[in-house]
Amino acid sequence: MCGKWSITTQKVKTNDVRRTEELSATIFSEFHDKDSISTEMYFIPDDMTVKQMADTVREKDKIMLEQIAKQEEAKDEVARAQAMLEKINKETHEKISLKPGSNESNHTSE
Repeated sequence: MCGKWSITTQKVKTNDVRRTEELSATIFSEFHDKDSISTEMYFIPDDMTVKQMADTVREKDKIMLEQIAKQEEAKDEVARAQAMLEKINKETHEKISLKPGSNESNHTSE
């Protein structure tokens, strides 16, 4: 590839490579080399080192994991509420519907 560039690496330990790579791409999106044919070419911000970039990803990944846990908890609460709503709707339908053999269907006006 034409141009002046260097390869630098800094390891970031992760249990989910996809999440970490997507997080890194989000954090440093404004530094992506849009002229590069590679999707993984980034400029190093003037006020950071590669190590600082990796440290930032580590810090943000901890936040991301906390947020994912909160999202899962919220989804569980929504699922419980949805199940309760369905139960109430079924109960309401049963209480208001006319059933064969019930007093409502055999009652006549005098």
